[in-house]
Amino acid sequence: MTSGVQVVIAVFVLIGAGRAQDCLTSMNDGPSLPTFPDQFSVDIEANIIHLNFTLHVTEYYDNINQRGRFESYSSFGSNVTFVNYDMMEVSHITTGADGQKSCMATPLASNSSRFARFLFGAQFDNGTAHIISTTQFLMFGAEFNETYIGIETVRGVPCHRWQSCNVTTGSQRNYTIDYYFTQTNWSYNPVMIPFQVVINGTRPDRNVTDGSIHEVYNVYSFVNFRPGPADDELFRVPPGLPCLGRQTGKPLPPLPQDYYTVLYETANPMSNVILYLREYYGFSQQLYRLDLYTNSDSPVVIIEDFNEGVHYNITYRYGTCSALPINATSASAVRDSNETFHLEGLKQHLQRQDQYNYTYEGISQVRGVDTESWISVRNNQPLSDVTNFTGFFQYISVQSSVWSIATGFNSSSNMSVPWRVVVDGNFTYRLPNGTVGSIYQRIAYEMLEFKTSEPDYDPFDVSVCFGVDQYTLLRLTLPLPDGTPYTSLDHSLLRTRIRLALSRAANIPATRLGGINVYDRGNNTLLVNLHVLDSPPYSIHPNSVSRDQIVSMLMDKVNSGQVSITLGELTITPSIRMRSNNSCPNPSNVEPSTTVTSTIRTSTITSSPGPTCVKEEESEGLDTGAAVGLAIGMLIVGIIIGLVSAVLTMWVIRRGKSASFKASTYSKQKDDAVI
Repeated sequence: MTSGVQVVIAVFVLIGAGRAQDCLTSMNDGPSLPTFPDQFSVDIEANIIHLNFTLHVTEYYDNINQRGRFESYSSFGSNVTFVNYDMMEVSHITTGADGQKSCMATPLASNSSRFARFLFGAQFDNGTAHIISTTQFLMFGAEFNETYIGIETVRGVPCHRWQSCNVTTGSQRNYTIDYYFTQTNWSYNPVMIPFQVVINGTRPDRNVTDGSIHEVYNVYSFVNFRPGPADDELFRVPPGLPCLGRQTGKPLPPLPQDYYTVLYETANPMSNVILYLREYYGFSQQLYRLDLYTNSDSPVVIIEDFNEGVHYNITYRYGTCSALPINATSASAVRDSNETFHLEGLKQHLQRQDQYNYTYEGISQVRGVDTESWISVRNNQPLSDVTNFTGFFQYISVQSSVWSIATGFNSSSNMSVPWRVVVDGNFTYRLPNGTVGSIYQRIAYEMLEFKTSEPDYDPFDVSVCFGVDQYTLLRLTLPLPDGTPYTSLDHSLLRTRIRLALSRAANIPATRLGGINVYDRGNNTLLVNLHVLDSPPYSIHPNSVSRDQIVSMLMDKVNSGQVSITLGELTITPSIRMRSNNSCPNPSNVEPSTTVTSTIRTSTITSSPGPTCVKEEESEGLDTGAAVGLAIGMLIVGIIIGLVSAVLTMWVIRRGKSASFKASTYSKQKDDAVI
């Protein structure tokens, strides 16, 4: 607590020490004692003359809503204390001379809240608490035995003067308190309002025990007395300010748990660049994709397949596709106690299996929309094997009771619609060479175009990374019932249902099937082209079924009528029309180009434009200095929801290099759609 607040406490204790008797005999009866509104705010200049000290104070009193707020300002900084009687909680916010804020919340009945109880009172009753009356709050009224003195001019304004006396036998307290109120005919205010309070007298010196006394002379000037309610925001902890000890309040709302997509806009404080990133989450599929939009005409794409344990980097603009095992630095990975990596989404990242509690902050407007926010304080939270975070996460969602957004799910759902996520704090990191450092960052992620739907597999198609020697082309025929036009079908959903039906029939991950295209052949017949892909490099299933085995299984089950595709009320039984064999050598006989960076291997998926396999040229890797810079960028910027890899990729593209991956060119043979 600053010295300024200590002075204020001393002064209020002085005022409230008790009134013993009248000091003067009234010369006349004077007007009736003024009454006060149940809601008001006032600015006070407190001049503690015997200490040569001035303090500026603003007080808010709200008996109707059971709350009060006290602000003090001095050269030491500022202090804010406000009481929420409904929650029986006191919040203390301190701003130092350097502008740094801190907040602590304490129970109203605790010893730490005695100043707030003295200011606004606390009438406890059956587990509840209430603010004191305005008369008690201002310590002025018939119960305090004031004597009317007459009219006096204060700061150029004629005022009514009342006086009370404090004489405490045995304690050597002896002082008068003069209250000045404006006349009802002054200015526009039709009622008397407090204008000034003066305390003058002596009291014991608390710093010595020899019985000595010291003079007390305090002048309190009331400025801008404002009847009526104050803004609700004044009685809330500012959004984004962690407040230790605060009650959690309203729980974090339900978060999306299966499939959703979202577009992020974020300003990168490291490079003064505004980034746009689109993410696709498929929890039941254990698939993740991130598109990073740069200044080029196509995004950089990261796909992580947790079924196979493989991370893909795809740059369509430069024709490169590379792979490496999913590991602790992968974009969306979280490792369990069995050292197995799983997909981590928004819910998991925010809550981390409920390790971190979120405190409800209240309602505010963000981007012109009514939102609710929650905040979670993190102390040395592990973000990866080499990174820790101390600070806070703030989650902001649309207030669903006020706004509705076409997000793809039922509008009656109580699911939260994410609106903004803020990460603010210090990141400590450890580089491979043993260097340890720390950096402060505040990053806000605006969440745009949030959508949920049935899981869609198209965004996770990695067939572009496999050359003609690494897939087998299958063509299927889908007969449609009479009167079912192709244009009436949900084409994306149809491709997903085809992929799911075939992958289940072959008992393989859906990502082993790709390049699915559907063509209308007329006569109520659809033609489907799809690729059966090789097992990817670094798969966590090294003995998985081969491509030829998958093709054979699918041909047997499809041709025997064991596969059906359901689309709404429509059930379609496909048939195999054609299998296309490739003439390239088996990939197992072609040695892939590999590199080693630290302990993480990377591999190029060899691809070829036609029957003749082509070996790709290697691109330049990173030097040591660039690798260190890249590592720092990965650790700091990409903390929330898989942005590590996004910023990594952006950093690499801007430098015109491909990080530690060996780039490979690919060219996919165009499927002949004419049969």
